[in-house]
Amino acid sequence: MRLLFGLLLTLLFIPLVQGVGVGPGTITFDYAPGTVETIDMIAINTINTTSTFTISSTVPYITCTPGMVTVDPSASVPFKCTVSIPQLDLPPGVHQIGRIQVSELPSETAGVIGGLAAVVSIVRVKIPNVGKHLSLSLSIPNTPAGSNVEGTLTAANAGTDPLPEMEAVVAVFSKDRVLRVPPIAIRIAPLEPEQSQQYAVRLATAELSSGEYLATAEVSYAEKKAKQEIPFKVGEVRIAMKNLTAEPVPFGGVAKFQLETDSFWGETIDYQIELRVLQSGIAMGTVEIRDQINPWQNRFTPIFWETGSTGLGTYDAEVVLKYADRVDRMIFPKVLSIISPPPVVSESIVVPKKFPLERLLLAGIVVLLIIVLIILIQVLRRRGPPERSTNAPQQSQ
Repeated sequence: MRLLFGLLLTLLFIPLVQGVGVGPGTITFDYAPGTVETIDMIAINTINTTSTFTISSTVPYITCTPGMVTVDPSASVPFKCTVSIPQLDLPPGVHQIGRIQVSELPSETAGVIGGLAAVVSIVRVKIPNVGKHLSLSLSIPNTPAGSNVEGTLTAANAGTDPLPEMEAVVAVFSKDRVLRVPPIAIRIAPLEPEQSQQYAVRLATAELSSGEYLATAEVSYAEKKAKQEIPFKVGEVRIAMKNLTAEPVPFGGVAKFQLETDSFWGETIDYQIELRVLQSGIAMGTVEIRDQINPWQNRFTPIFWETGSTGLGTYDAEVVLKYADRVDRMIFPKVLSIISPPPVVSESIVVPKKFPLERLLLAGIVVLLIIVLIILIQVLRRRGPPERSTNAPQQSQ
């Protein structure tokens, strides 16, 4: 078994939970299915209170012992992890196959938040490209107009066989793939497996106008081709207006425009936007705002306009961009549509039907008769039964 001890420690510093670190941060093995590798790890307590850490893995073929450690203040505790490299269906290259996580348990000092503190070590395998394989990397910075650009070309042997001396061809194209700078040749020295070399790249961009370009590098070797390209900008104090969009707005609503701009300068530029809504060339309304764009930034600026009583229809928009000593204008046709507002949905109210006048009169008469009848009954009850007569003739004896 191979013993790997990493000296690089990956520490996590989070306000209120600076309590856990782990090392090494990244471990890479050569891909060999069936082999078992042992890693010497270390858990670090970065605060001045005793902490308990749990140790776990994201995959079953990585196991760590012990699964929990208690670490004194500002101290560390070693532990071991075993990686049983499985059979994996992966293309050539370096791939992550699992993670080892060290998490801090809640404590009386840290509280529940302490349980959220965690760091990981990443376990990777490197699958080689069998035979000859060249990898290219190209770095070209943005540069001001009138200057030649200086970048870096990195050539690496990512295969299993040595590579002979080669020649790289580097050129500059416009965005539509038109050659703008004559190609230059860079000699690449022989490379052993896993060896890499960096080479300075100087391109004659001084005559290019400001804009976006592509730098390409290409190497032919062993009946193969390695190619890399990267976009970059040649700059000046210039803001390019790229697009203007707006969603349809109901009549009387507020229109929201989005102006897309690109900066071609390495410093922040303050600018003023004047937007005019046009119909047949006649301005229907104007909005002015001030804003700024960061170096080399692609920005979307919102612009709001109250349509007021502007009628239904489709409108053009003219944008005037003022910055530094420049004034740029651009018309965007048929960018805004003012549409009918959605129909108002009204709820019907059911009004009770009125009784006919005859029915009302009849009901009134019935009620009146009932009242009279009740009064008569009450009067009769108060009078009581009729008295008997006292003048009846006496019987003879």
